[in-house]
This record gives sequence, C-alpha cells and structure tokens, in this order.
Amino acid sequence: MLAQQGAVDRAAAELQAAVDSTDATIFLATLGWALGVAGRVEETERVLDELRSRAARDYVSPICFALVHAGLRDRPITVERLRQAIEERSPFAIWMKVDPIFDQFRGDPGFEALLHSLY
Repeated sequence: MLAQQGAVDRAAAELQAAVDSTDATIFLATLGWALGVAGRVEETERVLDELRSRAARDYVSPICFALVHAGLRDRPITVERLRQAIEERSPFAIWMKVDPIFDQFRGDPGFEALLHSLY
C-alpha cells in the first residue's frame, strides 16, 4: 500500500477517489486510516463522523472504526473495536493477524490477547 511505503498523501488522494466512486465503507475507513497516519486529524474526525452517520442507518463493522483509530494511533479504542469485531465474528477480523496497519500494536498485551482469541 502506498501509505505504508511513505506516500501517505498520494494514498489518501487515491482512496478519496475510491470513496467518491463507490459507497464502500471499507474504502472510507481506509481513507480515514491514511489521513490519520498523515496527521490530518480534522479530516480523520470527519471520516469518523461519516462512519457514525452510516452506522446509524446501516451496519458498519467495528473493523472500519478500528482502522481509522489505528491511523490516529489510538490504541485503547482500536483494540476495543477489534475486540467487538471478533465478538461479532467478522470475517475481516482474521486480517489483524497479518495486516501491517496493526503492526504498531504488536507486543501490546491487549492486542496480543485478541490475536490469541481469534477463531
């Protein structure tokens, strides 16, 4: 992924194009992650607001919120949202074992406990 290679602004622009062309919530969440990594906190907060708005109308996986909070490096909320995803048996939860987005949490006792609880 571009953002993981240091091209965060380019990644955010491409993710914004994806969000503009589809209503896929996962693209919005990944955009939120990239914006958070880039330190664009106000824009990241707007993504969280949009996710909350969507969640009021339709199902939004806790994974989506976890991605955005991971970009903000908000460990407690990220871990809590990942725990919720596991409890819901989200098929996306298994990716936390290998997704580099969550590398920053490896070694954290709460995160490691979640990894051991995966189905």
